[in-house]
Amino acid sequence: MESSEQKTTITSEDYPEYHEKISTCQLPEEKIRVSLDFMRSAISQDAAPRFRDFWDIRKMCLPLFKENLNPVMRSKLWAEFVEISNEARRLKDILDEQSSFASEQIDLALKAVEEDVNNYETILSSLNDIEFERCEAIKDRIAYYNTIQKELSLLNTLASRIHSLRKEILKTHMRVRDKNKFFKRISVIGDIIFPKRKELIKAVSDGFIKDVEAFIESHFKGEEIIGAPFYILREEIKSLQSIGKKLTLNTRSFMHTREKLSHCWDIVKKQEKERKKEISSKKQSHSENREEADKRISALEKEVEGLSDKEVLKAWNELSDWMRNTDLAREDVKVLRSKLNEMKPAVERATSSSSSRSSSPQKVDVIAVMSAKIESLVKETEEKSIEELSAGYTKLEDEISGLSLSNSDKDLLKVQLAPLKDLVEMKSEEAILAKSEDEMTALQKYKSILEQKKERRSKIKRDLESYRKNFGGSGFDFEMGFKYQEMIEEEKKRLEEMDAKILDLKRKILEFEGS
Repeated sequence: MESSEQKTTITSEDYPEYHEKISTCQLPEEKIRVSLDFMRSAISQDAAPRFRDFWDIRKMCLPLFKENLNPVMRSKLWAEFVEISNEARRLKDILDEQSSFASEQIDLALKAVEEDVNNYETILSSLNDIEFERCEAIKDRIAYYNTIQKELSLLNTLASRIHSLRKEILKTHMRVRDKNKFFKRISVIGDIIFPKRKELIKAVSDGFIKDVEAFIESHFKGEEIIGAPFYILREEIKSLQSIGKKLTLNTRSFMHTREKLSHCWDIVKKQEKERKKEISSKKQSHSENREEADKRISALEKEVEGLSDKEVLKAWNELSDWMRNTDLAREDVKVLRSKLNEMKPAVERATSSSSSRSSSPQKVDVIAVMSAKIESLVKETEEKSIEELSAGYTKLEDEISGLSLSNSDKDLLKVQLAPLKDLVEMKSEEAILAKSEDEMTALQKYKSILEQKKERRSKIKRDLESYRKNFGGSGFDFEMGFKYQEMIEEEKKRLEEMDAKILDLKRKILEFEGS
């Protein structure tokens, strides 16, 4: 150490404050005291000790002890000089030991990163899939995003570890040569990770921008929503925003897609607000129409006893026609129908002659026989096989179609027959799911059930259209009108349930195909 110190050339410009104080001192004792104070301050800082300053000032202080000094003062100052020097050496040893430990830890951490980089493909294959929200707009692209984001997640982790190690090396006290070695190793790892990460980020960012713009182009035209209801688009926008947060996008892509989707969200919220106003207005209209219907029904109740049969029928039909053509809530229709049923005795008396003409005993018997057949087959569903039930259903359907009845009577019988078709379908699905894996894979099972449900949905839709056509083209009385309304509502409900089942099956099939 002493030999290295001898090589150091010190000038008065190196430590101006020190030399300024030394120049004001007259006695050697004072100069030594100033030197000792500067030496102590160099190793007493809260920050890293300034060993170079310490050893330089120590070298300048040492010759001062050769000057003419009081022996007692010389001994005292020398003891302090030796103590400070020993303290500096101990502190340097401690820091060297800490630096050595920190270097070992950094070396271990770097080796771990290097090992992960070498086993990159193995680690990548073991990562779990990214959980993205369900989004119909980009359902065909989810597998792509899952693959690319898994790799980005691994690269992001490695990049984060590299940044942390770089910061740790910078703040750790060690030789510059050792730091440079570590930085060189980090640079080698970075050359593998960062270019690949940059390339993947660009690919996923550009792809997401295109998908979002395609979604907007398909469903938004200026401030107008097209292609889907606003409540469906609202959920799609939320899903796209959530997916955008999970993807590692560059700043431009994130801001661009965020801005575009936010604008679409504002359009949807505006549409939703207008829809709420429309519903509120419709409720007000329903309320007013119900009040008017209540008044007319009450008036008819008071007048019915004093009217002739012909006048009762006329008043009844007029009220029925008015209510059929008036916008009423479904709940209000049920209440109004209940009130009208209270007048049934008078109406049935008035319509007895008309009913006898239009409904012959033969017609009533035919309807009763078909209803009994339907009821009997429904009761036998547990005992009969799927083939027997399906054949029975087809036979009854053909019989109904061949009867000499009005369309309305046939429709009423078909409504009774509909639950039987649902039972046949349910048993068929159970039979498919019960097949062994040798006979059919799970994916094939679901696809087979999906085809059956699509056929069933088409049948329900045809029946619904038929009921609507018959209801709109015939002058039914109030009673038959309400029956048709119930039939239509029931088929609509059955259609909605079928749509939900089909959507659920499609999701399951996508999960199987993506796994």
